[in-house]
Amino acid sequence: GGAEQHVHGLPLANAHHGGGHIVLQMMLKLLLNSVLSVVILCFISIVGEYWGIHLPINPVTVLLVAILGLPGLLLISVLYFLLI
Repeated sequence: GGAEQHVHGLPLANAHHGGGHIVLQMMLKLLLNSVLSVVILCFISIVGEYWGIHLPINPVTVLLVAILGLPGLLLISVLYFLLI
């Protein structure tokens, strides 16, 4: 029975060690998504200027798009057009 405990202990240790990597991956993904969100919002503002469309670029809008993706972008667009 002793050998089994070691075998069962290993995946647990690896999973715990990997926990830090998951948090790091999530943070990196959020950072990358944030950068991408800024690029997308800038692109929409530049292209949208032609049609009189302007989306605000601030930490709130960037994080919304970074976390929610396309639905976040649509949410910002709808809210912005409703409020103006």
